[in-house]
Amino acid sequence: MSNAKNTKRSLIVSGLSLAVSCALLLGSTFAWFTDSVVNSNNRIASGELDVDLLYKTGETYASVQKDTNLFKDNALWEPGYAEAVNLKVKNLGSLALEYRLSVNIVNETESVNVNGDPFKLSDYIQFAVIDGEQIYATGAEAVAAAEAAGPTSIAALDVNETGVLYPDGKGTSEEYVTLVVYMPETVGNEANYAADAAQPQIDLGVNLTATQTPYETDGFGNDQYDADAAYADVYVADTAALMTAIENAQDGDIIGLNADFSLEQQLALDKEIVLELNGKTITIPDNADLNTTPIRVNAGGKLTITGDGVIDATDASDDVVPVSAMGGELIIQEGTIQVDTPNESCVYAMYGGTVTITGGTFVNNSTEDYAYGDGAPLTLNVSNGNPGTITVTGGTFQGRNPADGDDNLGGTFVAAGYQSTQVAENTYIVTPADTTPVISRDGLADALQDVAVAGNKDVSIQIAQDVADVTGIKTANGNSLKVDFGGNTVSVAQPVGSAGTETNGMQLLQGSMVTLKNGTYKPSSSTVQILVQNYSDLTLEDVTLDGTSSSNCGYIISSNCGDVVIKGDTDIIAPAGKIALDVMHWEGTGYEDEGTSITFDETMTGTVDGKIEVYCQRGDQTVKPVEDGGATLTIKGGTFMNTGLTLEEFKAFVPAGYVATETADGVYTVTAE
Repeated sequence: MSNAKNTKRSLIVSGLSLAVSCALLLGSTFAWFTDSVVNSNNRIASGELDVDLLYKTGETYASVQKDTNLFKDNALWEPGYAEAVNLKVKNLGSLALEYRLSVNIVNETESVNVNGDPFKLSDYIQFAVIDGEQIYATGAEAVAAAEAAGPTSIAALDVNETGVLYPDGKGTSEEYVTLVVYMPETVGNEANYAADAAQPQIDLGVNLTATQTPYETDGFGNDQYDADAAYADVYVADTAALMTAIENAQDGDIIGLNADFSLEQQLALDKEIVLELNGKTITIPDNADLNTTPIRVNAGGKLTITGDGVIDATDASDDVVPVSAMGGELIIQEGTIQVDTPNESCVYAMYGGTVTITGGTFVNNSTEDYAYGDGAPLTLNVSNGNPGTITVTGGTFQGRNPADGDDNLGGTFVAAGYQSTQVAENTYIVTPADTTPVISRDGLADALQDVAVAGNKDVSIQIAQDVADVTGIKTANGNSLKVDFGGNTVSVAQPVGSAGTETNGMQLLQGSMVTLKNGTYKPSSSTVQILVQNYSDLTLEDVTLDGTSSSNCGYIISSNCGDVVIKGDTDIIAPAGKIALDVMHWEGTGYEDEGTSITFDETMTGTVDGKIEVYCQRGDQTVKPVEDGGATLTIKGGTFMNTGLTLEEFKAFVPAGYVATETADGVYTVTAE
């Protein structure tokens, strides 16, 4: 799972840069190439989504690391020589995943052959992908297998191997693939580079990406999963690779980063591209070749920036604007853009270009006032003589307040229905109107203090960044609370509750209405024993309640009163052997007449992992199944595992018009009939 729900658990699991070089020596009939693997993020585990890319070394498989050599060191390559590499994709977690293994040219250095003709090495090296772990006794066998599989020149590479892997013991958890690279015997002086020419070189990208998928119908029952999950079409690790990827891109392609690098050439777009920063940094140096608009979207172009990375122009000239819409369309959803200039801004619009900002962080570190007017240095700006438009509905801005609009033309950059709130000196957060942005533990406590006391208060909170070790959330009768986590994670260290029983990460009392959406809430202390103690009318949407960080968290949701509706991509994850859902009708109390219900509606696509208990507490007697209807559980969608229920017991909670299928041992998926 990803901390950012709006990304649909999209995970970059591996990015390999396979450097391939070849030299056909004058008068010789052999060639050589070496390889190196550049891979700082071979394996990323998030929650229980955990995958690994491994290669065969001897008789065993090992994880690909930064300095792994996939091919033989110092191998001499001649026409007809081949090597085969066995790779394994392994699901190490407890969640099903869909993976994609792709191979593409990231960068290529052309050369001139001994005949004086330009050539590309990629036109002469052949490549094949063969399913399974294939072992060849000789290079000739490998070449024959590659030719039978249908090889292609590296220049024409279009490799996209996909598949679904399940947790160990739940289905196929690993798959093998064999890469064969060889030089045909027919290659001659046409690929023999001249003594005074540049050595030809190819950088290949081997990329493994994965997204979580609930157990599917063919193996696990549910084919309605992660419809919005997106893979990058190509991953790049330097300027040359980025330029090549853009040159070859089709409208709508996603280009992802798999390394930090400095931008050495101006990026001018007239295509529709998504740039996935993927936690990496593009540095804008003080380089005149970049002009003052190093990343610009021209008329007819559209650039969407997403992913939690950085575009850093703090060392660039004071006249540089790192990202601009120069007649084109720029959409910024995530990431940080930072500058250090009294003259310019992070983002600029001109020639009718449009900028839409829905999230991200924009920082101008200049300690000087704006050079062409009074006030703080700019974060956003439009041309005075030929302006574009900037519309902001989210994000954090350090410098000039986006609500103040352009320094010369005035107005506001903040869209109608939204507000800009100062949260620190020269720091502003844009959120929907009438919400309180939160960036700290104390800020959350201040925002929540009104709803903890009975009354008639309506409080909306926008979590603007991860917040750790907070005091638990408490609501009282008559109040309404809406928390949008904004794709962020809040961890609770100080539980709340009734005097003497402060063990709850949330205590949502009777008569209150609560909505939690779009993010993660989890314990960060062993003193949190119940993550959500509910007596309210509660809605959960696209939220993760994850108790796995504390083995003492015995309950994720314990509902004794009120109606709970759970929808969308919501995950409820208990520690091993603990309770995910506790639905109790508490007789002989002030909650008896109202009772409680939990409903997973038809939009539910997430996963519940943990025991399910539905019962009536009658004095010291626990009554199951519930006789009086005071505690109900209704399930219309989702995947459920480790529930402690048989399929027949589970089906009791699935209404007419829906079907529960046991898709693996103890794993149940609910879909509409």
